[in-house]
Amino acid sequence: MDGISGGIAVWQAAETAIKTGEQLVARYKAYKHANERLDDLILRIEGIWLRSTTQMSFVRKLPPSENLRLQTFQEECFRRLNVHLQTALVKLADISGQDLAAGINVAQLTIDAPLSKRLKYSLLEKHLKQLVSDLVSWHNTFDPSWYLLARIQHDDVDTLVAKADADHKDESVAVIKQIRELVQQPHTVRRDEKSLFVHSDYLTNERLAIEPTDLNLSRLRQSGQRVLLDTTTYPEGTDQRQAIRFMRGLARLLSSPEISNLSLLRCLGILELDGNNPKTRQYQYIFGLPPQDNPLSSLRAILVESSPSLDVKIDLAKSLAKALTSLHAADFVHKNIRPETIIVLESAHKEKSVPFLVGFESLRPSEAHSSLISDMAWERNVYRHPSRQGLRPQEYYTMQHDIYSLGVCLLEIGLWFSFVDYTQEHGVLPSPALPIEALLDKNNKRQEANEIKDLLVEMAREKLPSMMGRTYTEVVVSSLLCLDKDSDNVFTDSEDLHDEDGIAIGVAFIKHILMRLDSISL
Repeated sequence: MDGISGGIAVWQAAETAIKTGEQLVARYKAYKHANERLDDLILRIEGIWLRSTTQMSFVRKLPPSENLRLQTFQEECFRRLNVHLQTALVKLADISGQDLAAGINVAQLTIDAPLSKRLKYSLLEKHLKQLVSDLVSWHNTFDPSWYLLARIQHDDVDTLVAKADADHKDESVAVIKQIRELVQQPHTVRRDEKSLFVHSDYLTNERLAIEPTDLNLSRLRQSGQRVLLDTTTYPEGTDQRQAIRFMRGLARLLSSPEISNLSLLRCLGILELDGNNPKTRQYQYIFGLPPQDNPLSSLRAILVESSPSLDVKIDLAKSLAKALTSLHAADFVHKNIRPETIIVLESAHKEKSVPFLVGFESLRPSEAHSSLISDMAWERNVYRHPSRQGLRPQEYYTMQHDIYSLGVCLLEIGLWFSFVDYTQEHGVLPSPALPIEALLDKNNKRQEANEIKDLLVEMAREKLPSMMGRTYTEVVVSSLLCLDKDSDNVFTDSEDLHDEDGIAIGVAFIKHILMRLDSISL
């Protein structure tokens, strides 16, 4: 199938889903003012549907693309959405006992129906809750591919984005517009753009360290809002102008109000620190935290606590994968994913944990070649693919290297063991859960790195199935093998491994990692 045929298929699938959804939403309006609970659910469905139609209408207008994988994936998403909507129509007819096509007022007709009005409203409430759940689940699958649209290199797309942003004022469109501006003109600052660099009096003097990380908690001086401070250091020899461009680009992306829906914290500004070493420069990203003063810890810190419920661990994994997809869609690679760069906001009774990806010290745009210089810290190397270890890594950093790092973190979450122990007496040591001390003594560091990777894969295959199930195990193994060139790698297609705009690897990640995690039901 070529780009034109793919575009027609996407257009048809979107058109069908839009028509079905409009019929369904119109019929729900017959129940408005029936009772407060139904009103709230119908209002929520209308809000979700408004976002859905905005996105599908935009996709329908896109020019034919060479990104057939993205087109095919989105066509499949629209067809699945139509199935959900058609199913909802059938269930609604069963509940009402009426053909709603003529716009009949169901609130009046149900009085004389065989079922009592109260029972019908109870069934309808359950039906509406299920549809809300289905729509939210659908967006969890579709939205990552929506953000990949920002990477399509076509002038017509810019025109469509500008028009859609002006017509709808939808946050999802606004984020696409912002990402495209960052990708295409990363160093341009608009005249009307507020500076993201702030003065030290923007914050109070309060500083609370989050162990065992370099992160700190503070508060905004004026509002008292709790914020997270993420420090990044640029040593001697760094191109400071380029560093500031990278920071400004990330801060602009993360300043969007919708970013909090993507398991990333909203950036409120950047603070330059006064250091004692004139040869280095230090900055702090200032990230806003939710208004509730709930406990906040690093993933490293909570991994040494008692294991949470299975659903909490699955939700952690889903949110982290979602955050990584969002970052990659914006053309950034993280380069530093490990439990020290993941913070977790816990509810009062720890029945729910919300993770956020931070630690952006090494982050850069994906098209900017990373340095082939690294460090030898084993506690960092555990989360690096073997090709990125050592003082002189073999390969430039790519999105797949982030996926590998995520896989190691997902392995730890599944086993609920910290691979790294911080001790006062002996410093940083491998934990008993990660028996690599003998490997660390090898003279051949390349061999050491590959053997540790093999050990992680073995641990995933042998220990995870009984603890987390087959699907979770396959997700972790797929992540750990994402750069291998054998048949066990679900990313083996050359287009997945080496695509210039990153769209193919993005679609592959959504299908093989995100969707599989989302399919896990408890």
